[in-house]
Amino acid sequence: MTHPRRTPPHLATPTLERVAPDGHAEFYATVTANFMEADAAGREQLDREQFGTARKLGFRVDGRWVATFDSVHRTMAVPGGQLDVAAITAVTVAGSYRRRGLLTQMMRTALLECPEPAALLWASEPSIYGRFGFGEATTRLRVTGRAPEMAFLPEIDLGTGSVDVLPAAEWLALVAPLRERLRAQRPGWLDRDEGWWRWSCSDPAEWRDGALPLQHAAHFDAAGTVTGYALYSTHAVQQPHGPDGEVRIRELVAADSASYARLWRYLVDLDLMRRIRYPRGERDLPLRDMLASTSSITCEIADATYLRIIDLPTVLGARQYAADCDVAVSIGDPLIEANRGTWRIRVAERRAEVAPTTAPADLSLGIRELSAAYLGGVRLGQLQRAGRVTEHTEGAVGALSEALGWHRMPHCLDDF
Repeated sequence: MTHPRRTPPHLATPTLERVAPDGHAEFYATVTANFMEADAAGREQLDREQFGTARKLGFRVDGRWVATFDSVHRTMAVPGGQLDVAAITAVTVAGSYRRRGLLTQMMRTALLECPEPAALLWASEPSIYGRFGFGEATTRLRVTGRAPEMAFLPEIDLGTGSVDVLPAAEWLALVAPLRERLRAQRPGWLDRDEGWWRWSCSDPAEWRDGALPLQHAAHFDAAGTVTGYALYSTHAVQQPHGPDGEVRIRELVAADSASYARLWRYLVDLDLMRRIRYPRGERDLPLRDMLASTSSITCEIADATYLRIIDLPTVLGARQYAADCDVAVSIGDPLIEANRGTWRIRVAERRAEVAPTTAPADLSLGIRELSAAYLGGVRLGQLQRAGRVTEHTEGAVGALSEALGWHRMPHCLDDF
């Protein structure tokens, strides 16, 4: 039996190609293999439905994929507004083809062709993406706690509502409109249509790590209106000293403090559960300020989504600002020439006017730093102290930093 000859990697010339409409399964299998993940049943079909093949590209050798790249359109809440973003995903390069510039070529192609004014991604290896202009725009708290010790302060109002676990379809019909109403209040949250809800709630048995299937909980206020929800699973563990189960929270969203407190109280008090794990908590987590002892939980800061400004004037014009300012900013951009140069950013009545200027720059920074600060979660003064922003006119960094600030920390719950 003869086999097709395979070109050794050091002799191969990879070619950049698009994915054909009937080529999704092969492309997806490569992505899964390169991420070294188990292929969960039904996940390929879900990926096909949500991402399709229109934007999929990569490098091939001998008819097989050796590098992959994909993105999809989403709408993201920004301070006081909305912004179209390209949600980048499925970025892989096979180990035998690393350090040959394949990722740089895919990223450059995708960003220069991108119809959205900004791009967003989760970084499995964050050190890779800074050189492409992506800044860490949202962070998260990995929250763990011992449930028996998580008593609330006596003044915390739990309201007079209740929490119930519902069938998935009934639950979704109630909570999807609630989340969409709340989305505008939280910079970094992405829109979800029915398909994205299926994606966000997908629960392959291969990925449960011993836990039971996802539970869909809703909070009802005194009038019976849904004002919050939680997606969670439980993992029962029996130790010699007794039960030591874990509640694993995927999402917890509430419209008000009483609903939020009641949902947490429900999860903390679940029978046989002694540990709480919430890997995607918001940085301004209210739970910490509700507890009688903050030492009952541990909060570890972790990176989350990385933002990349592509069309600088459009992006800066999409949000509102916290303070007026008028500064000339020198921007460096490694990939997009149109962003390079000095821009006058004038903020008045919460809106920005952005235009090129020949005036001397008041401060200098890279597109990575501006992207990180854009949602209000990173202060430019912090980046200045780290040596990543240079001030030429006294007070300029503080003025722009204050303008870019916001009263709520950015957050992202969506995988993509």
